Amino acid sequence: MEDKQVLLELNQVMYGLLKGAWLELILVVDHHYGVFDRNYKP
Repeated sequence: MEDKQVLLELNQVMYGLLKGAWLELILVVDHHYGVFDRNYKP
């Protein structure tokens, strides 16, 4: 049971890191290419 608990915590940590990295990446991309996104009409 302890192994599963450790894996669960590790998954939460990795998920948090990945989510933070994605948000940072999206912010950087939006900063550089946001003009295109705002002018884009689907």
